Amino acid sequence: MKGEYKALDVRGICEKKAETKFGATKEHQAVLRKRDGTKVGKVTVSKGRNPIKRKTLHDGIRNQLRLTKEQFERFLDCSMTPDEYLDILDQL
Repeated sequence: MKGEYKALDVRGICEKKAETKFGATKEHQAVLRKRDGTKVGKVTVSKGRNPIKRKTLHDGIRNQLRLTKEQFERFLDCSMTPDEYLDILDQL
């Protein structure tokens, strides 16, 4: 996993992998859904363009995405495909 990720980068990765869109509220939030449309949670990413703290990435966003540490690293490094991520959500 690279050293730092900016909020804008994380939002883009989430939109691509989770096939979702972030709303324009105080903080950007997106609903996570299984392939059948069942809601399994939501993910919140700050609006700012500054780097996200590593603790926030791992303790907050990773847990919201329902990923293990190893899965999350693959998710951010783009080695996980959208289909692989949706497979993980479908198993919940």
